[in-house]
Amino acid sequence: MSELLEVIISTFQECKESGSYVLFYFLALGLGLAVAWDRYGQTKMEDNWMVEEAKKQIQLWPFLYGLAALLLVVANPIVLWGINKVTPIAGQYYKVWSILLFLFLCAYGIVCFLSLLREQKQQVILIGGFVLLIGLAGSGYGVLANRMSKTDFREETEVIEWIQEKADGDSLILATDEIVEYIGVYEPHLNVLYGKDLYTPNLDLGIMDTYPPEMLQLYENMKQPEGRMGEISKEAFLYGCDVIVVKNMENAPDKAGVYYKKECMDRYIIYMR
Repeated sequence: MSELLEVIISTFQECKESGSYVLFYFLALGLGLAVAWDRYGQTKMEDNWMVEEAKKQIQLWPFLYGLAALLLVVANPIVLWGINKVTPIAGQYYKVWSILLFLFLCAYGIVCFLSLLREQKQQVILIGGFVLLIGLAGSGYGVLANRMSKTDFREETEVIEWIQEKADGDSLILATDEIVEYIGVYEPHLNVLYGKDLYTPNLDLGIMDTYPPEMLQLYENMKQPEGRMGEISKEAFLYGCDVIVVKNMENAPDKAGVYYKKECMDRYIIYMR
Protein backbone atom coordinates (compact mmCIF):
# COMPACT_ATOMS: atom_id res chain seq x y z
CA MET A 1 0.00 0.00 0.00
CA SER A 2 2.86 2.40 0.82
CA GLU A 3 4.26 1.91 -2.70
CA LEU A 4 0.87 2.74 -4.24
CA LEU A 5 0.56 5.89 -2.15
CA GLU A 6 4.10 6.88 -3.19
CA VAL A 7 3.09 6.57 -6.86
CA ILE A 8 0.01 8.74 -6.26
CA ILE A 9 2.02 11.41 -4.42
CA SER A 10 4.83 11.45 -7.00
CA THR A 11 2.24 11.71 -9.79
CA PHE A 12 0.66 14.70 -8.11
CA GLN A 13 4.08 16.32 -7.78
CA GLU A 14 4.66 15.81 -11.51
CA CYS A 15 1.24 17.21 -12.38
CA LYS A 16 1.96 20.31 -10.31
CA GLU A 17 4.52 21.14 -12.98
CA SER A 18 1.61 21.78 -15.32
CA GLY A 19 1.52 25.21 -13.77
CA SER A 20 -1.36 26.98 -12.09
CA TYR A 21 -3.99 24.70 -13.61
CA VAL A 22 -3.82 22.40 -10.59
CA LEU A 23 -4.50 25.38 -8.36
CA PHE A 24 -7.32 26.50 -10.64
CA TYR A 25 -8.77 22.99 -10.49
CA PHE A 26 -8.98 23.06 -6.71
CA LEU A 27 -10.27 26.64 -6.74
CA ALA A 28 -13.01 25.57 -9.12
CA LEU A 29 -13.86 22.57 -6.94
CA GLY A 30 -14.02 24.84 -3.90
CA LEU A 31 -16.35 27.19 -5.71
CA GLY A 32 -18.63 24.32 -6.72
CA LEU A 33 -18.76 22.92 -3.20
CA ALA A 34 -19.46 26.39 -1.77
CA VAL A 35 -22.32 26.95 -4.20
CA ALA A 36 -23.72 23.47 -3.50
CA TRP A 37 -23.57 24.07 0.25
CA ASP A 38 -25.23 27.45 -0.13
CA ARG A 39 -27.93 26.03 -2.40
CA TYR A 40 -28.82 22.88 -0.49
CA GLY A 41 -27.51 23.45 3.02
CA GLN A 42 -29.12 26.82 3.75
CA THR A 43 -32.71 27.95 3.47
CA LYS A 44 -32.24 31.60 4.27
CA MET A 45 -31.57 33.79 1.26
CA GLU A 46 -28.89 36.47 1.40
CA ASP A 47 -29.66 40.13 0.84
CA ASN A 48 -27.65 40.28 -2.40
CA TRP A 49 -30.29 38.76 -4.66
CA MET A 50 -28.19 39.32 -7.80
CA VAL A 51 -25.45 37.05 -6.50
CA GLU A 52 -28.04 34.49 -5.42
CA GLU A 53 -29.60 34.51 -8.90
CA ALA A 54 -26.15 34.06 -10.43
CA LYS A 55 -25.50 31.06 -8.16
CA LYS A 56 -28.74 29.45 -9.27
CA GLN A 57 -27.53 29.52 -12.88
CA ILE A 58 -24.35 27.58 -12.07
CA GLN A 59 -24.49 23.91 -13.08
CA LEU A 60 -23.01 21.73 -10.36
CA TRP A 61 -22.38 18.48 -12.25
CA PRO A 62 -18.94 19.49 -13.60
CA PHE A 63 -17.76 20.14 -10.05
CA LEU A 64 -19.29 16.92 -8.75
CA TYR A 65 -17.78 14.92 -11.61
CA GLY A 66 -14.33 16.37 -10.93
CA LEU A 67 -14.63 15.63 -7.22
CA ALA A 68 -15.82 12.05 -7.85
CA ALA A 69 -13.00 11.45 -10.33
CA LEU A 70 -10.45 12.74 -7.83
CA LEU A 71 -11.70 10.66 -4.90
CA LEU A 72 -12.81 7.47 -6.65
CA VAL A 73 -10.22 7.13 -9.42
CA VAL A 74 -7.15 9.34 -9.32
CA ALA A 75 -6.37 9.29 -5.59
CA ASN A 76 -7.70 5.78 -4.97
CA PRO A 77 -4.98 3.17 -4.20
CA ILE A 78 -7.42 0.33 -4.98
CA VAL A 79 -7.93 1.62 -8.53
CA LEU A 80 -4.16 2.01 -8.93
CA TRP A 81 -3.67 -1.57 -7.71
CA GLY A 82 -6.26 -2.84 -10.19
CA ILE A 83 -4.74 -0.96 -13.13
CA ASN A 84 -1.27 -2.14 -12.17
CA LYS A 85 -2.52 -5.75 -12.27
CA VAL A 86 -3.63 -5.27 -15.87
CA THR A 87 -0.57 -3.34 -17.06
CA PRO A 88 2.47 -1.84 -15.26
CA ILE A 89 1.55 1.77 -14.57
CA ALA A 90 4.69 2.97 -12.77
CA GLY A 91 5.93 6.20 -14.31
CA GLN A 92 2.77 6.60 -16.38
CA TYR A 93 0.08 7.09 -13.75
CA TYR A 94 -0.01 10.82 -14.46
CA LYS A 95 -2.00 9.97 -17.59
CA VAL A 96 -4.93 9.02 -15.36
CA TRP A 97 -5.05 12.59 -14.09
CA SER A 98 -6.42 13.68 -17.45
CA ILE A 99 -9.75 12.34 -16.21
CA LEU A 100 -9.93 15.43 -14.03
CA LEU A 101 -10.48 17.49 -17.19
CA PHE A 102 -8.16 20.23 -15.96
CA LEU A 103 -8.75 22.76 -18.70
CA PHE A 104 -12.50 22.20 -18.92
CA LEU A 105 -13.16 22.53 -15.21
CA CYS A 106 -10.72 25.44 -14.85
CA ALA A 107 -12.37 27.35 -17.68
CA TYR A 108 -15.84 26.60 -16.34
CA GLY A 109 -14.80 27.66 -12.86
CA ILE A 110 -13.38 30.96 -14.15
CA VAL A 111 -16.64 31.66 -15.99
CA CYS A 112 -18.60 30.93 -12.80
CA PHE A 113 -16.35 33.25 -10.80
CA LEU A 114 -16.90 36.00 -13.35
CA SER A 115 -20.67 35.49 -13.33
CA LEU A 116 -20.74 36.20 -9.59
CA LEU A 117 -19.08 39.61 -10.09
CA ARG A 118 -21.32 42.41 -11.32
CA GLU A 119 -18.81 45.26 -11.46
CA GLN A 120 -16.61 45.40 -14.54
CA LYS A 121 -13.62 46.55 -12.51
CA GLN A 122 -13.82 43.42 -10.35
CA GLN A 123 -14.00 41.24 -13.45
CA VAL A 124 -10.94 42.92 -14.96
CA ILE A 125 -8.99 42.43 -11.72
CA LEU A 126 -10.00 38.77 -11.57
CA ILE A 127 -9.01 38.10 -15.18
CA GLY A 128 -5.73 39.96 -14.66
CA GLY A 129 -5.02 37.80 -11.62
CA PHE A 130 -5.67 34.61 -13.58
CA VAL A 131 -3.43 35.74 -16.43
CA LEU A 132 -0.65 36.71 -14.01
CA LEU A 133 -0.87 33.41 -12.17
CA ILE A 134 -0.70 31.38 -15.37
CA GLY A 135 2.18 33.50 -16.64
CA LEU A 136 4.20 33.06 -13.45
CA ALA A 137 3.69 29.32 -13.20
CA GLY A 138 3.82 28.45 -16.86
CA SER A 139 2.59 25.34 -18.54
CA GLY A 140 3.66 22.98 -21.29
CA TYR A 141 6.90 21.54 -22.60
CA GLY A 142 8.25 24.79 -24.01
CA VAL A 143 8.23 26.55 -20.63
CA LEU A 144 9.24 23.57 -18.54
CA ALA A 145 12.17 22.53 -20.69
CA ASN A 146 15.61 23.44 -19.44
CA ARG A 147 16.70 25.23 -22.58
CA MET A 148 20.34 26.20 -22.00
CA SER A 149 22.76 27.53 -24.54
CA LYS A 150 25.59 25.36 -25.84
CA THR A 151 28.08 27.23 -23.68
CA ASP A 152 26.18 26.07 -20.59
CA PHE A 153 26.74 22.47 -21.72
CA ARG A 154 30.53 22.76 -21.50
CA GLU A 155 31.28 19.33 -20.04
CA GLU A 156 28.39 17.70 -21.88
CA THR A 157 30.01 18.97 -25.08
CA GLU A 158 33.32 17.37 -24.06
CA VAL A 159 31.56 14.05 -23.39
CA ILE A 160 29.87 14.00 -26.78
CA GLU A 161 33.06 15.03 -28.59
CA TRP A 162 34.92 12.21 -26.83
CA ILE A 163 32.24 9.69 -27.80
CA GLN A 164 32.24 10.86 -31.41
CA GLU A 165 36.01 10.48 -31.53
CA LYS A 166 36.33 7.10 -29.79
CA ALA A 167 33.07 5.30 -30.61
CA ASP A 168 31.46 4.14 -33.79
CA GLY A 169 28.97 6.47 -35.43
CA ASP A 170 26.14 3.96 -34.95
CA SER A 171 26.84 3.37 -31.26
CA LEU A 172 23.82 3.22 -28.97
CA ILE A 173 24.23 5.52 -25.96
CA LEU A 174 22.77 5.17 -22.48
CA ALA A 175 23.26 8.45 -20.62
CA THR A 176 22.04 10.82 -17.93
CA ASP A 177 19.30 13.41 -18.46
CA GLU A 178 21.72 16.24 -19.24
CA ILE A 179 23.55 14.24 -21.90
CA VAL A 180 20.27 13.05 -23.44
CA GLU A 181 18.97 16.62 -23.59
CA TYR A 182 22.21 17.85 -25.16
CA ILE A 183 22.08 15.13 -27.81
CA GLY A 184 18.42 15.86 -28.56
CA VAL A 185 19.11 19.56 -29.10
CA TYR A 186 22.59 19.67 -30.66
CA GLU A 187 23.45 16.15 -31.90
CA PRO A 188 20.13 14.54 -32.95
CA HIS A 189 21.92 12.15 -35.33
CA LEU A 190 23.37 10.21 -32.38
CA ASN A 191 21.50 7.15 -31.14
CA VAL A 192 20.21 7.13 -27.57
CA LEU A 193 18.39 4.32 -25.78
CA TYR A 194 15.55 6.59 -24.66
CA GLY A 195 14.62 10.20 -25.20
CA LYS A 196 13.35 13.03 -23.08
CA ASP A 197 9.77 11.84 -23.49
CA LEU A 198 10.57 9.09 -20.96
CA TYR A 199 11.04 11.46 -18.03
CA THR A 200 9.47 14.83 -18.92
CA PRO A 201 6.00 15.37 -17.43
CA ASN A 202 3.25 16.18 -19.96
CA LEU A 203 5.45 15.27 -22.94
CA ASP A 204 3.40 12.29 -24.01
CA LEU A 205 3.98 11.86 -27.72
CA GLY A 206 2.59 8.34 -27.85
CA ILE A 207 6.13 6.95 -27.50
CA MET A 208 6.26 6.30 -23.78
CA ASP A 209 3.67 3.55 -24.12
CA THR A 210 6.31 1.41 -25.83
CA TYR A 211 8.83 1.70 -22.99
CA PRO A 212 8.85 -1.53 -20.92
CA PRO A 213 8.93 -1.42 -17.10
CA GLU A 214 12.54 -2.67 -17.15
CA MET A 215 13.63 0.47 -19.00
CA LEU A 216 11.83 2.65 -16.48
CA GLN A 217 13.77 0.87 -13.72
CA LEU A 218 16.98 1.34 -15.69
CA TYR A 219 16.26 5.07 -15.88
CA GLU A 220 15.74 5.21 -12.10
CA ASN A 221 19.07 3.39 -11.56
CA MET A 222 20.82 5.90 -13.81
CA LYS A 223 19.81 8.68 -11.41
CA GLN A 224 21.83 7.05 -8.62
CA PRO A 225 24.39 4.78 -10.28
CA GLU A 226 26.59 4.28 -7.21
CA GLY A 227 26.41 0.61 -6.23
CA ARG A 228 24.12 -0.16 -9.18
CA MET A 229 26.56 -0.39 -12.05
CA GLY A 230 26.09 -4.16 -12.18
CA GLU A 231 22.34 -3.79 -12.80
CA ILE A 232 22.87 -0.90 -15.21
CA SER A 233 25.49 -2.75 -17.27
CA LYS A 234 23.34 -5.89 -17.42
CA GLU A 235 20.28 -4.03 -18.75
CA ALA A 236 22.41 -1.88 -21.06
CA PHE A 237 23.94 -5.02 -22.60
CA LEU A 238 20.50 -6.58 -23.11
CA TYR A 239 19.38 -3.45 -24.97
CA GLY A 240 22.54 -3.44 -27.08
CA CYS A 241 24.10 -0.25 -25.71
CA ASP A 242 27.71 0.47 -26.66
CA VAL A 243 28.34 3.47 -24.40
CA ILE A 244 27.20 4.28 -20.86
CA VAL A 245 27.58 7.78 -19.44
CA VAL A 246 26.89 8.12 -15.70
CA LYS A 247 27.45 10.86 -13.17
CA ASN A 248 30.82 10.82 -11.46
CA MET A 249 30.78 8.90 -8.20
CA GLU A 250 33.12 7.61 -5.54
CA ASN A 251 34.54 4.12 -5.92
CA ALA A 252 33.38 3.82 -9.51
CA PRO A 253 34.29 0.32 -10.75
CA ASP A 254 36.85 0.00 -13.53
CA LYS A 255 34.71 -2.70 -15.10
CA ALA A 256 30.93 -3.23 -15.01
CA GLY A 257 29.81 -6.33 -16.86
CA VAL A 258 31.26 -6.11 -20.36
CA TYR A 259 31.82 -2.35 -20.04
CA TYR A 260 35.17 -0.78 -19.13
CA LYS A 261 35.77 2.66 -17.67
CA LYS A 262 37.37 4.60 -20.50
CA GLU A 263 37.21 8.23 -19.38
CA CYS A 264 36.62 10.04 -16.09
CA MET A 265 35.70 13.72 -16.13
CA ASP A 266 34.69 16.16 -13.41
CA ARG A 267 31.01 15.31 -13.65
CA TYR A 268 30.79 12.20 -15.82
CA ILE A 269 32.29 8.76 -16.28
CA ILE A 270 32.21 7.06 -19.68
CA TYR A 271 32.03 3.28 -19.97
CA MET A 272 32.43 1.39 -23.26
CA ARG A 273 32.50 -2.22 -24.30
